[in-house]
Amino acid sequence: MRAFKCIVVVLLIAALTQAPFIYRRQELAHLRAEIDKLAAERRPLADTTFEDYKGVIHVHSWLGGHSTGTFEQIVQAARVNDLDFVIMTEHPERHISTADATLKGVHDGVLFVNGSEVRTADGDRLLIFPSDASANDAAKMKTGELVARAGSKGQTTVVAYPHESRAWQQTEFDGIEIYNLYTDARRLRPLPFAFDALWSWWSYPDLIFARINSKPTAALRSWDEAQRHRAVFAIAGNDAHANIGIGLYLASGHPLLEIKFDPYEISFHLVRNHVLIARGARFDQTSLLSAIARGHSYIAFDIFSDPTGFLFSAERDGQRWIMGDELALDERSVLLRAQTPLPARILLIKDGVVIKEARGTTSLEHRTDEAGAYRIEVYLERLPLIAEKPWIISNQIRLTHDR
Repeated sequence: MRAFKCIVVVLLIAALTQAPFIYRRQELAHLRAEIDKLAAERRPLADTTFEDYKGVIHVHSWLGGHSTGTFEQIVQAARVNDLDFVIMTEHPERHISTADATLKGVHDGVLFVNGSEVRTADGDRLLIFPSDASANDAAKMKTGELVARAGSKGQTTVVAYPHESRAWQQTEFDGIEIYNLYTDARRLRPLPFAFDALWSWWSYPDLIFARINSKPTAALRSWDEAQRHRAVFAIAGNDAHANIGIGLYLASGHPLLEIKFDPYEISFHLVRNHVLIARGARFDQTSLLSAIARGHSYIAFDIFSDPTGFLFSAERDGQRWIMGDELALDERSVLLRAQTPLPARILLIKDGVVIKEARGTTSLEHRTDEAGAYRIEVYLERLPLIAEKPWIISNQIRLTHDR
């Protein structure tokens, strides 16, 4: 009888401790059902001016350590996710140019750009693309020196992990990584995540990570501040390593048993950069990096819904400018317009402050003659768990006083 009572107590304790995670699985099931409903309701927006190319930035392979991911896994994940481009950002190594050795060119229909993630002598971390063997010297250079050298070589520099950086504010960097998937993943508490994985991983592996997705408030604040002084484009970093999990390996590195909770297939699906290039123009490394550098792009959490067709533009007298562009004001007012393929909550933000909001709609319009940096945030309020987390974050349109 005593043994029976002990068994009952153990089972009761187990049931009580697992009940929250069973409930969380039901929440994910509800979220998946609502996402599927939205997909059925999506109405693509017809725009004959631009082609929307989707891809990921900040990706690591086995080359730079911290990952066992292979080129084949990365190419396959990009293909499965129907990506148009992947920008690699390998860590430098002493005896090899990882930037030259990584994926570049077109593989299985996906454009790869070779890049680096470096740490400067000031302790700042930067993404550089395209990159080369000179990235190996980054640790010996001050941030400003490295940014200047990259600019002289036609390379793009992006501040990674801005909350950890110190000297980048005084440099002429090109862009800023306002969201980093790996930073969000690091907030996971191991034990609760293990139980979440036990109940939800096999059915909703992507939505487990969507649960920890958070609005990058501090990074957005830093970006808005930087934008007051000059144009700075924003990207999202997948920071994909495929290195969270458990496994049993031979001395050769060949896996006998391997379970990864962040395979490239999932991390490439969660958040993406959508780049707008003129329809009919050649899509290659030159046109891609030019559009990114000009800010002709937006960030989207594609896991929630396909954002293709989103557009933030400025119009005046029959002319149109898009996110990333700068427009000189005169006596004529400018019409700012945001369009989305799904009814949503749309926020128009000027210099970091919300100035207009529309709910349950696919468009927002605002006429203005005031200078400032304007951007858009879009929220899918119908989705449980993530109603207060952004679906889309646009790059900014800068309205300046005519000189």
